[in-house]
Amino acid sequence: MKQLLTRIFDSSVKGFLSLSGMNSANKIGCRFQEHFDPTVTVPLKEVNKKIRLKCPNSHARWRADTFFIKEPETLRWIDSFDQNETLLDIGANVGLYSIYAAINDIKVYAIEPESQNYALLNQNLHLNNLSNNVVSLNLALSEDLEITKLFLSNFAPAMALHTVGKSEDYLHREMNAAFEQGILALPLDLLMDWSKGFFPNHVKIDVDGAEARIIAGAKKTLTDERLKSLLIELNEDLECDMEILKTLENWGFNRHVREQSEYIKKTDYNHTFNYIFYKQ
Repeated sequence: MKQLLTRIFDSSVKGFLSLSGMNSANKIGCRFQEHFDPTVTVPLKEVNKKIRLKCPNSHARWRADTFFIKEPETLRWIDSFDQNETLLDIGANVGLYSIYAAINDIKVYAIEPESQNYALLNQNLHLNNLSNNVVSLNLALSEDLEITKLFLSNFAPAMALHTVGKSEDYLHREMNAAFEQGILALPLDLLMDWSKGFFPNHVKIDVDGAEARIIAGAKKTLTDERLKSLLIELNEDLECDMEILKTLENWGFNRHVREQSEYIKKTDYNHTFNYIFYKQ
């Protein structure tokens, strides 16, 4: 019933816009759209601290609404950082965790390959006045330097489950991509060689099935003594993800946390866990 009502509402709105001419390229239509592009405010536990987020669709609003319950372990991890430390957020999406870190005086590099997510990420950085704290980069990380394609699971802002170089889903099954976007992909180690003046104390990797390919291009970075911790989302149904555990332990990490929120346990993604590693 809820889905039926949603479709009826959507059709009614589209019909009104069409009849009124507000969906055409004119000033009245643009002003109308501006007023119906909502911004959501997420208050934080610290007094007078909040996050403002552009929510152009229901999925972006869902990300705002579930901010505290979807990955509370990620928020606790960021809370543990010392002031003025650095974070590399790989798979930043619309920037929720990058913004949360930056508001707490953490310098952030935010990596997001999908074009609409990247645009929304930058809108959110602008809303929160964080362009000095966060460097956002529209590229992909992988094991090789190449110009390739990002295969999109859905062509809309705030979506996920996209794949670099292969038309497959997060379980590595063949996928009919909604769109094929050109993208520059490179190894993390090469990115750090190019990033003069920045090196992460903490790295977050959440890339929906491509974690192993990023790790393959990241040995120099992840074994550097300046790196203190790594949070990585792993799918325990994928053998390649479980091999990452052995690789990281060989590189001097201890498995410190394996967590999954009560929210995730009730979803189709209950085979994914956030692992937080610290150096020995």
